[in-house]
Amino acid sequence: MRSWIARRMLRATSKRYGYDTGYLDMMLKESPSAFFKFASLMKAAIDLTLALQLGRMFPMVKAGLGYAKECRRVSVDGHNFDVIRQAA
Repeated sequence: MRSWIARRMLRATSKRYGYDTGYLDMMLKESPSAFFKFASLMKAAIDLTLALQLGRMFPMVKAGLGYAKECRRVSVDGHNFDVIRQAA
């Protein structure tokens, strides 16, 4: 049953993204246990790649937010003033 679901998912991925999944289909047909071990390894690799990318982006986002400014309109005696405060 797992192999049948995996085969359907491979076909759907191939059709949707135009990606050749023939090698995965062959691995699933020849050794389902190897296919599922490989699939879990690929998931871990994708998770690791995502974590590394987020780790690279976080300092840049933090630095960009450090230069953000806060703007407010304040009314004093009926006169409106724009106040800009540098965020640190």
